[in-house]
Amino acid sequence: MEPLELAERYVDKIFGSKDLDGLEAILDPGVRYSGPMFAFASAADYISSLKESPPDGF
Repeated sequence: MEPLELAERYVDKIFGSKDLDGLEAILDPGVRYSGPMFAFASAADYISSLKESPPDGF
């Protein structure tokens, strides 16, 4: 999958179809993120966080 296609699918899952479970199909299970406000050790951690505290307007 090309980076642009991945980004488009991600945006659709979050803001279009609001299908958080569908993120599992496009995110690598081992994805890691560490930023100023959040840190996630896996895709499952990230998806769980979105379910617990979804983006505004979700």
